[in-house]
Amino acid sequence: MELSVVDVPERSRYEVSADGRVVGFSAYHLISEGVLALPHVEVESAVEGRGWPAS
Repeated sequence: MELSVVDVPERSRYEVSADGRVVGFSAYHLISEGVLALPHVEVESAVEGRGWPAS
């Protein structure tokens, strides 16, 4: 499974994709330069609890 994380600033979130399909995200708010608050995370139930594979 190919996993990637990309910043999507226009949606204020990081998206996690598995094999090219978005399976989760973490919303964020910029608090100050270099400091983010991550108040919300969602993951599809199909991938929940599986962990991130070690590389």
